[in-house]
Amino acid sequence: MAREATVKALLDIRKTYDVIEQAYVEYCFGDSTCEQRAVYQLVMTQIPIINVNNNCSTGSTALYLARQAIEFGIVDCALALDFEKMSKGSLAANFNDHTSPLDTTISNLSETPNSPFMAQVFGNAGIEYCEKYGANAEHMAKIGEKIIVIDVYSLEQIKSSPQVFGPLTKLQCCPTSDGSAAVIYELATVSPNLLELRSSIELAGADMTRKAAK
Repeated sequence: MAREATVKALLDIRKTYDVIEQAYVEYCFGDSTCEQRAVYQLVMTQIPIINVNNNCSTGSTALYLARQAIEFGIVDCALALDFEKMSKGSLAANFNDHTSPLDTTISNLSETPNSPFMAQVFGNAGIEYCEKYGANAEHMAKIGEKIIVIDVYSLEQIKSSPQVFGPLTKLQCCPTSDGSAAVIYELATVSPNLLELRSSIELAGADMTRKAAK
């Protein structure tokens, strides 16, 4: 799936992989260098491949780093690639013999060991929100009704589905799933004839637009 996402991104810009000078690749649920393995199936061009793992912010972190590489002139073209192959069931820690990096977060959760961790995180936020602003479980269910896009469920179905934690029911929780996406950042260059032509059209970026459309 990582290969498919990257190929489709390259087709969008009508370029080949050799234009990419750096890759920032995201994968949370796997061993180190899964990112290299994913990119190597395209072609090995000896570019730096930076592994990015930042939980729910991983994808946006890869985008930020790729964009930053362009902005600071490190490269002219960078790939931000995100892919995930997840295990069945709720999210869980992989290294139980280590101190959890989320231990300070966990210490602030309610004592409910039988509830999924992420459901506790968002469920506790829901509980606090309801207490602070006078909302209730039905308000939370109405939010779920608006954001569910795969299947259509009625408000009553969402409310009556099994409770997971706090105001959250099963149909308000995201199932684990697999997927991939790729974004290619490329430096947009000003027309070399801009100063010579003294054209307001070129000054507005017409030449860059023409090149991007090719």
